[in-house]
Amino acid sequence: MTQALLYGSFLAISFIYLIVLLLVYRKHVSSYYVLLCVATIIICLGYTLMATSTSIREALVGNKVIYLGSTFVPFFLVLCISELCNVRIFKPLIAVFAATGLFIFASVMCVGQNQLFYKSVSFERRGNMYALVKEYGPVHFVYILYLFALIAYGVAIVVYSKIHERNASIASSTLCLMILIITVLIYIVQKLVKSSFEWSCLAFIIDYLLVLIQLRRIKLYDLAGISGMTMESTNEYGFVILDTKKRFTGADGFARKSFPELNELKIDAVVEAFDTDFLAKLQGWMNGEETDYVACFKRGDKHIEARYSDIMERNGRVVHCVRLHDDTKYHEYQELIEKYNENLKEEVERQTTKLQRVQDDIIISMASIVENRDNNTGGHIQRTSDIVKIFVDYLMKINYMDALTPEIANSIIKAAPLHDFGKIAISDEVLNKPGKFTPEEYEVMKTHSAKGATIVARILQHSENIQFKNIAVNVAHYHHEKWDGTGYPEGLSMKEIPFEARVMALADVFDALVSKRVYKSQMSYDKAFSIIEESLGTHFDPNLCEKFLECRPALEKLYDSYAEE
Repeated sequence: MTQALLYGSFLAISFIYLIVLLLVYRKHVSSYYVLLCVATIIICLGYTLMATSTSIREALVGNKVIYLGSTFVPFFLVLCISELCNVRIFKPLIAVFAATGLFIFASVMCVGQNQLFYKSVSFERRGNMYALVKEYGPVHFVYILYLFALIAYGVAIVVYSKIHERNASIASSTLCLMILIITVLIYIVQKLVKSSFEWSCLAFIIDYLLVLIQLRRIKLYDLAGISGMTMESTNEYGFVILDTKKRFTGADGFARKSFPELNELKIDAVVEAFDTDFLAKLQGWMNGEETDYVACFKRGDKHIEARYSDIMERNGRVVHCVRLHDDTKYHEYQELIEKYNENLKEEVERQTTKLQRVQDDIIISMASIVENRDNNTGGHIQRTSDIVKIFVDYLMKINYMDALTPEIANSIIKAAPLHDFGKIAISDEVLNKPGKFTPEEYEVMKTHSAKGATIVARILQHSENIQFKNIAVNVAHYHHEKWDGTGYPEGLSMKEIPFEARVMALADVFDALVSKRVYKSQMSYDKAFSIIEESLGTHFDPNLCEKFLECRPALEKLYDSYAEE
């Protein structure tokens, strides 16, 4: 009974692992991890059935359940290891392993009908428990070879990763090696001591715990992956990411091409002083020895500008980022200015405009990073930005007010993508909740506007465009204020609310109404515009709201174009 309780506890632990995997790490895992966890549950269930059996028939059922899991756990474990180590699997060999596993399991299912797996099997009492007495057949020997072949292949993957794969984490490959060593040692010890307790069950529980530990590391550094998806598409700028322990976490293709020495760094390796100016500067920044966080490096005929900064705090750790920009053309034009002076003014203006576009792209990329954390509002930033442009362009066309200059209009349009930037400070549990918020969760969610204003102000603190900075801060801070004073975070009313925030509020609400979300279906245009019209003078500026309603044809055309994509 003691063993039955122990196996039952292992079964409960394996179920907890599955729940954690599906609820916490679902965005960071492939089906291999789920299959591994399910197979572990099956093994624990089989041992529990064996421990509680009172007849040979019940014991054989438990035995078959055990082999259903134990035949394929090592197989799934090797697949997980190949993914953790970033090594492509050899598909023909994997096919052979899969076919062999299926053959072994088929032989187990036929126990009692032939002598392939067991030559003979009987049932006897051992103390307070019953157990199967088995005489192994030839397929059982194949099973042993199958297990050790999988383990050998797993070791080969880890060794290959350590030698050849610079993109694989040192911690990942070391952890994988620990998993394989634990599995082999426990199996050998069990065979040597001939214990009645099946320690292999415990081995698989420990193995999966180590896999979950590695998945936690993957989740912690997910920002690197999101940044890569956002920035990898350009040939003009890139990034390098590190943690506070001076360990290299990742870099995009532009960074690796510009600084080939990064290809010599393994992920999770400590960045030390190397014989390259870039890595030496990088170490100086991390050690606090360099106070100028902008540097330019000459690589062949290119000039690469690097900016070092802290980009966010997550799980109590600060992630450091070096943003890289191909500044070659700027340097080329500087040299021409020194030679030709006045003749190159037009080129300088063009270059300045191009640099401004790059800065704008970086702002949009940062906003996209924030939105990628929110599973409920995909594409919201792009759509609201398009709405604001249509609306502001219309206000300019009808000369809505003298204070709305082209410069201010352009700043409002550029600031629109930053309106929800504060969501970066909201926890995943609240931000990605698919259903309705509780009152406490809603209060947490409401803090994103004030936090967004603080973050935007910090990001733009050195911006020379003070007008744009103020408009961007106001958009982030006050876009949830209402005309009648019932909004948040300050409860401002009427024209106390900055004009740009009143514009953003209309765009934000309209997109929320007509877009499909996880927790609601898409609303018709008639109903959406009816709701906005009904909110005239309560939620929205009445005069501004009337002008927004006049944009209906253009807005419907915009959303129809989204539907066609």
